Amino acid sequence: MKHCIYSLLSILVSCNVAVFASTDLCKGKKNRLSCLHENYQQLLTSDEKVFYEILKLAGKKASICTNKDDSLAYLETAKYINGGASVEEFFSKTVEIWSLEKPKCVLGLIPKLSSKSSQIIIGYLQSPLFIEKRQLDKAFSKYLRDKDYGSIAATILNQIKTDVVPAVHR
Repeated sequence: MKHCIYSLLSILVSCNVAVFASTDLCKGKKNRLSCLHENYQQLLTSDEKVFYEILKLAGKKASICTNKDDSLAYLETAKYINGGASVEEFFSKTVEIWSLEKPKCVLGLIPKLSSKSSQIIIGYLQSPLFIEKRQLDKAFSKYLRDKDYGSIAATILNQIKTDVVPAVHR
């Protein structure tokens, strides 16, 4: 009986330690986008505040476009979203605004993304939720004849102008 009580206490203590450890997920020095990617669902459900804090900070760093690795890592977040409406809206808004402010940067990054992430990002830009389509049309049309950015700009603009094919992510 004494052994059973100790075993039970041991299990309870280890469970509490596991719960406590999960609340420290991606905090402090681990407060990085890579941690969010590695622990996406667990972090979102266990500590939404830290999740959005990381996403917001990474979005600000990415949209500056001075470090391509930071920018690419942020855009790669798209493949982790998997139908989370509030996260998708938050992320989409950042990408849409960033595309208006630095269209050349975004156009240059899209081809470097994984296939899944690039399809999702293009979908956001083809069916924007937070900005008007004509604003994106104007921002991207400047690059249609550019040898480096023309094909991706055309891909996005074809949908913006015709509005026939539904976006990939919705």
